[in-house]
Amino acid sequence: MAKINPKNNICFLPARGGSKRIPEKNIKDFCGKPMIAHAIEAALESKMFDRVIVSTDSKEIAEISKKYGAEVPELRSDKNSDDHATLIDVLLELKKYWEAYQSISVILPTSPLLRPETLQEAFEAFEKNPKESLVPVTSFSFPIQRAFKIENGTLRMREPEHEFTRSQDLEEHYHDAGSFYILSKETFEK
Repeated sequence: MAKINPKNNICFLPARGGSKRIPEKNIKDFCGKPMIAHAIEAALESKMFDRVIVSTDSKEIAEISKKYGAEVPELRSDKNSDDHATLIDVLLELKKYWEAYQSISVILPTSPLLRPETLQEAFEAFEKNPKESLVPVTSFSFPIQRAFKIENGTLRMREPEHEFTRSQDLEEHYHDAGSFYILSKETFEK
């Protein structure tokens, strides 16, 4: 593995307390631990980060995060704790913590199966082939060219020209795996 200096990397876990779809999802029990604990442990065990910081508006999430080794230097502002706050908003609120680092990583706390080795491999790829960012992706389970949409109550092909195209003849497409992101500081500042 390439020599990566963890002193240049900081990691954030955005863990809002007010999830609507799955209440308290970040601290739901998963295999005997709160969901967020698995993501914190993966970050710490990877040894890729100088600091692992949880951004939350919840005192309960803050206490659990500290118990598993993360820092929670402050609670998130009310402005960045509602349903409309973006990840960018949250990271900008944390600027004083990431200014001195070369890379900023975000691990979603709902990634309990993330392994430390995966983070190490991601940083190795990021360092070997420097890009502005690294985002894990996975392929759609079926060609998106064969997707449907509903227009005026009628089911229609999204791309009617592919209605009879064999699925193996269609180009594969990918989506964000929703587990983590690595960005250079310069990229984020742009």
